[in-house]
Amino acid sequence: PINEENQPHTLIGCFIPEANKMRFLLRNIAYHQHPVCTHTLNALDRTQKELDLLKTDYFELYQYLEPKHILALKWGILFHDIGKIDPQTDHETSGTAIAVKALEYIGYDDQELFNLVSLLVVNHTKVVQLSRTSAYFDQALQSFFEIADRNLIYVILLFICNISDYSSVSESNAHSTKVLRTFFEET
Repeated sequence: PINEENQPHTLIGCFIPEANKMRFLLRNIAYHQHPVCTHTLNALDRTQKELDLLKTDYFELYQYLEPKHILALKWGILFHDIGKIDPQTDHETSGTAIAVKALEYIGYDDQELFNLVSLLVVNHTKVVQLSRTSAYFDQALQSFFEIADRNLIYVILLFICNISDYSSVSESNAHSTKVLRTFFEET
């Protein structure tokens, strides 16, 4: 629904006002097939599918994920592009601040959760970029390990965050995830 100021008013926006600004927001339309709000919902759906795939194909990795990790992953995906509401800022950095502020607003006080959400929002495209580094693959893997702080859980969550975002951008991206999956395999 639209309010009297001709601005969208969403359910989540009642709790996190910045979410209202995502509604119908178009950014980088040459690359993104959907408005930010639709892309975000698609990415959340894709995240659950990737978690299900991980559970089926890599149960030995899935078993390390705790509920707080899943919460951080889904919260990170929910807010990965919210920084785009202000075109004057770096959306990864501003999105991180909004995501943490929203967690605090609804009552969370867990610095580890804040740090993990921040890691995911800031790096939601980094693994995709690194996976495209074909000339120096070993350096790309090294960079990924450094971003993930050599933490297996962070490696898993960063991969799922990146592939969920990437495959939700467009139909062609959804069908071209092999390089990213191979990169995760090598990692």
